[in-house]
Amino acid sequence: KKMQEENVMQEKEIKLQEEEESRILEYLRFREKKESPQSTKEKEYVTDAKKIKGTYTDFSKAISIGDGYILLQSEAQNQVEKLQKQTGMKYARIWNILSKEHCFSEKDGYNFRKLDQVLDFLLDHHLKPYLELGSKPSLFMYTPERSINIEETKTSVFDFATFSEIIQELCVHLVNRYGVDELETWYFEYWNDPALHSFEPDGEYYQRFDLLYQTMKRYSEEISVGGAGFILGYESMACKNIFEIWREREIHPDFLSFCSFQYIALIEEGERIGKKSIDSEYISNQIQIMKLIMQEAKFEIPELHIDEWNFTISNRNCINDSCAQGAYIMKTCMESIGEADMMGYWHGSDLHTEYYDSGAVLYGDNGLLTRDGIKKPSFYAFHFLQFLKKEMLGKTENALLTTDGQGVYTIACHNCKKFNYRYTMKDEKDIRVEDIDGLYEDTDSIHLKFQINNVKNGNYVMRIFYVNENNGSIQNIWKDMDYISNLSKGEVEYMKRSANPKVDMRKIIVEDNVLHIETKLKAHEIKVLDIHYQY
Repeated sequence: KKMQEENVMQEKEIKLQEEEESRILEYLRFREKKESPQSTKEKEYVTDAKKIKGTYTDFSKAISIGDGYILLQSEAQNQVEKLQKQTGMKYARIWNILSKEHCFSEKDGYNFRKLDQVLDFLLDHHLKPYLELGSKPSLFMYTPERSINIEETKTSVFDFATFSEIIQELCVHLVNRYGVDELETWYFEYWNDPALHSFEPDGEYYQRFDLLYQTMKRYSEEISVGGAGFILGYESMACKNIFEIWREREIHPDFLSFCSFQYIALIEEGERIGKKSIDSEYISNQIQIMKLIMQEAKFEIPELHIDEWNFTISNRNCINDSCAQGAYIMKTCMESIGEADMMGYWHGSDLHTEYYDSGAVLYGDNGLLTRDGIKKPSFYAFHFLQFLKKEMLGKTENALLTTDGQGVYTIACHNCKKFNYRYTMKDEKDIRVEDIDGLYEDTDSIHLKFQINNVKNGNYVMRIFYVNENNGSIQNIWKDMDYISNLSKGEVEYMKRSANPKVDMRKIIVEDNVLHIETKLKAHEIKVLDIHYQY
């Protein structure tokens, strides 16, 4: 009896050990693959190929480049050319074009040759200029409260007489060189510099804006002039007062421009500071708030532009380099359809904020390309959106379905995750790559199922392009290289070749006029399914 009882106990202990070992192995597999069968959520969507639900436009095809004269550098030119070709960007937003260093001297007068070189480059590469004519500082940000002004000389504001003279000269020059028809396709913006007191009825901002507006309209009423770069979530309440002032004036802007970074303004010890927001639909919600403010102020303007947007303003936040950023971009662009008339991502290249602390291949800047021209997941988010067709069949939380009406169906999808409270408690510059997953509510996979009715019977080929932490992520490639900073030219070239999306292909046969598609996405994965009928 005693031996039997001991044997039974040993068998129970062995069974418990086996069960515990199985759970540990399952957990380790989950940690390694970031995927577990129990954590995969299924989502189904049914639509009809003959029921078009809207038109998909390229409203998000603008990119902020920064100081315009960075485009005199060959490496910046190469990167912008790559951006335009592979993401289909339509507009390039630049500023400081009237800097004393490059085109104006109070002693020697005007010389627009370098500006012409910048504008000629953009036009030669199929990019329309979106020109900010204010004296915008060249900053890079660690946090909303901590910034560094890289070039102090570019932040000085011209006195009104000088500003008036240079605007007159600039407009004459642009019209003579590029023609009125061309200028009608550009945007001219004037920034709400705090030194110009737009919150006061007699603030100098309005005098300067009126001057710019009247000068441009002298050549054509179709030239678009607007402003003033208000910050959503930061200046929303101040905007009501400004709109009421502007409403009473004779001249109104052709478009209102805004910046959107995911912060809310709080007052602490008499100072306004920015606290990180975990609102997963921040831009969409803030646009709705701003539209309500415009209605209350009875200030209706034809176009609303978000010409700088990102979840962070920090140029040293490693999430910018991650797959999570690609998913955030795709999600935000899908959500913003119909909300804004123009959106310009912040920003194009990490070259914008090179500094003494940017010795590594990645340093957390907001660029779509690294300073070495390596494509980030954020780059591929815009690249994948370029596949979408004009006719929308439907939009879900994770996907956008489109067609060209000629047997092509394209679906862009993402598995963007929501921030949790831990993100608000960590200084952005202190976030490490290893911390990223812990800043989100979950890391679950999703299983998407699509059914498109009334499609043509026959054979189809589906091409699948995707980026996740195992395919196309420059951050994970660098992780495999142990985050070594001093890389050789050959090693950088290896990273360029490796940071590419994975491509799969599938054959699909449709026999009952119903197209069934299924796909799984890991956490932060982005994907485009491009399905073509085979004649």
